[in-house]
Amino acid sequence: STESRSDLLQGLLDLVQSKGWVASDKARLALLYLIGKGKSLSLKPICAQSAPVIPRWRLRLAARAFTCFLKFLSSHITGSFLHQSIQDVGRWMLNLDTWQCTVIGEADCKDQFNRILPSDVLRHFHEATEWLRSECRWRAPQMFWSLHKYDKTLDRAGKAAAFNFDVISHQELTELLQFCLQNDSFCVAAGSCWSRAFALPMGGPFSAQAADLHSLWCFHLRKQQFYSLGKLSFSDAGYPLWVNSRGRVISLAQFRDNILVASKGPGSSWAMVDVCNILQRAWSLRVLCPCISDSVDTCQLTCMSGQLHALGVAMDRRDGYGEVYVHPSALTPDWGLKQGAPLQSPWAVNETSLANLFTGVLMNCRVFLKSWAEYLLSAAAWLQISLLCHHQRAMTVRACQKSLHRLLSYTPHNAGLSQRWITYISHDMPCSKTTVRSKLGQWLRVHATCCREYQRYQRSTGYTH
Repeated sequence: STESRSDLLQGLLDLVQSKGWVASDKARLALLYLIGKGKSLSLKPICAQSAPVIPRWRLRLAARAFTCFLKFLSSHITGSFLHQSIQDVGRWMLNLDTWQCTVIGEADCKDQFNRILPSDVLRHFHEATEWLRSECRWRAPQMFWSLHKYDKTLDRAGKAAAFNFDVISHQELTELLQFCLQNDSFCVAAGSCWSRAFALPMGGPFSAQAADLHSLWCFHLRKQQFYSLGKLSFSDAGYPLWVNSRGRVISLAQFRDNILVASKGPGSSWAMVDVCNILQRAWSLRVLCPCISDSVDTCQLTCMSGQLHALGVAMDRRDGYGEVYVHPSALTPDWGLKQGAPLQSPWAVNETSLANLFTGVLMNCRVFLKSWAEYLLSAAAWLQISLLCHHQRAMTVRACQKSLHRLLSYTPHNAGLSQRWITYISHDMPCSKTTVRSKLGQWLRVHATCCREYQRYQRSTGYTH
């Protein structure tokens, strides 16, 4: 309400005056986001004191240096399954076919930010730094991180001499990390100023990386506990695999608080239980599978299956082969709406904005897709969700065709036939995923120029015509 907003602003003003903070653009008070997070009662920082003044661009630069440090550390820890980007997770999922994974599932690390102490992160950061010095045999008194101004993939350890690199010292990174985790953690709630002194600040430049450092370094310190999963080996692409004496194979991929578990062989249904128990002991955090809820406290052995919906994509595995397509989180597994309409009202959306939306989500998940069938199924999923939101059919079809043409310009697939597929399937939509799969199988049988494309679709879905 207007009164509560005025009271909040007046309380902030009184706090600034009582503390003697200088409230200007170049001074020591930074106003960030308001209170609350959508899924929980956690608080986000909205005011922080800094002396001397730390520009926001410097914090963003230090966050990139911290990410570069994590990548370098992960590459030197044998068996690390931490992934820093969604593209890395996509490559891991595409590699599952090489060792014929049969079941896959997802676990979640609960209350990660609320249960990790900033003091533990700083201690892990110091220990990891000293371990890297010893492992890499660095004898220089100071460490530096070079960050490319235009291409993040060129970030590296060391002091670059080129003009298009920004260089930050490890000592400065340590000081900024300590400031953000221990001092930049104030928030206002119920008329009082609070500090997350015993938890990681949420929404800060180092929050996600700090949680990743905790999980990565705890894995390194307690790596011997993972031997209960089996002997450590590696796939042809270099991803870690744990193989036990019965022939069960387990592969892990962690992205933020999501842990993907892939397995094959005898006892694969127990893979999720074994992984969650080990991760809870290693990380000292709660790691739960989808079977566990408020009313169920034990795994029902149903979370490892041939289907997975996570990170905005869906995977269907059959006989060691998998099909991945972009799956909107607002859709149920059978392509119905979970709750209300997730898109804007039809009267507020034009064809250009709808095409840009489709292009953005499909391009972000392009790394997961490798076959023509997966591209066509991904476009059909977003066509389905827009029609369920009662957008005009003709406008939606044109927008989907535009986005699919842009997407396929990076691939060798036929863009003209793909646009014809959108027109063909739109006459039957909205419909169930089973209907779309059946129509797609018929389409591939007629129009796929390579018979292997149709055969691969048959293997991954079990469709026969």
